Amino acid sequence: MHWKFTPLRLALLIGLVGLFWFLDGFRFPELHETTFSSPRRLARVWPILLLLYLGGAALVSVVDYGAGTNDRTNLRILNFVVGVLCMIASVFLLRALTKPEQSSLPFRQTAMYLAIQPGACR
Repeated sequence: MHWKFTPLRLALLIGLVGLFWFLDGFRFPELHETTFSSPRRLARVWPILLLLYLGGAALVSVVDYGAGTNDRTNLRILNFVVGVLCMIASVFLLRALTKPEQSSLPFRQTAMYLAIQPGACR
């Protein structure tokens, strides 16, 4: 694994970190009344999601990885795919944890939601 800090790669890394800031990823999320997690659980999960996004951004932008000894194969495409998947998962899970009504996860139909919300079965 090699780190390459070229101006284009640093601009990409700064752009991806700026996108996460624009999506309010660096601000500790507020819990809503329809959220099923506790503040303690969110305080434990939020830094993990932050590191998942930043690690994915680093994989996409500044990490080069080659495999092999004589004929080195560059695995840049694999780094890019894994990095993008990490960033998407981080944003998706952060939104699902804090805003279940805006999430595409099926929280509204779960038995827990129906048990917590009075009158939700009408």
